[in-house]
Amino acid sequence: TSIRKLTLLMRVAGIVACCMTVGYLVFTQFNSPNEIVEVNTSDEAQEIVLKDGSEVELNQSSTLVYSVNQKRKTREVELKGEAFFNISKDSLRPFVIHTQELDIKV
Repeated sequence: TSIRKLTLLMRVAGIVACCMTVGYLVFTQFNSPNEIVEVNTSDEAQEIVLKDGSEVELNQSSTLVYSVNQKRKTREVELKGEAFFNISKDSLRPFVIHTQELDIKV
């Protein structure tokens, strides 16, 4: 009976270890620190070229947050303030701009 208890305990420990590993991998994939925050504190617009080739003209006192992870199904940015966008075409990955009021899908 002690061997059965030990075997059961080892199985439970293995399952817990697997669950923790999967949880860690999922957490790091979706909460990766691969985000870039651009803050324009100058008096003039700031030119930003994203990794996909899209161009952003970030107005003064504005903030743009975007991911450098190219494996996502969508290209998403978060905008606080004002900006002009020239979005590069990619029919497989839409471009989404999240603002405080609405989300814009290109």
